[in-house]
Amino acid sequence: MLLGGVGGAALYGAIRPPTVQIVYVDRPLLVGTAAQSAEPSLEPAPAPTWSPTVSRLSAKPANSSLRDRGSELARERALLDLARKSAVRSDAAQALVLAEQHRAEFPHGHLAEEREAMAIRALSALGRSDEARERTQAFHAAYPNSFLAGVVDSAVPSP
Repeated sequence: MLLGGVGGAALYGAIRPPTVQIVYVDRPLLVGTAAQSAEPSLEPAPAPTWSPTVSRLSAKPANSSLRDRGSELARERALLDLARKSAVRSDAAQALVLAEQHRAEFPHGHLAEEREAMAIRALSALGRSDEARERTQAFHAAYPNSFLAGVVDSAVPSP
């Protein structure tokens, strides 16, 4: 019986399709004087390098429009990273300022949903409940199936 189990396991290993493992390599947070200054630098971080063992996909964009979109997304992300860092430090006012800066620079950005959730949480933390509720309604209208809906709803006190 043991021999059958070993043989079955060997056969299964030989015939099953190989699994593809996707590995997300995050870039480091902005550190140094740029992240600490009053006006943050939004230079994109260098693209991660990929080894053939991690991914067979090329890390280089196929054309310049993809590169442009990638650098814009990096700028969006850098700004929201600073806002998130402020929120973690319990500086809701600065988190809101940075979220509003993101809203001005990227009104229809790729990370607008995350920005709105962050702004709602900051408004709530600042005691601006009426504004937070109004923005929550707008959030639900714009993103009815958002995975951040629970986070947004839990941040806003009931009237």
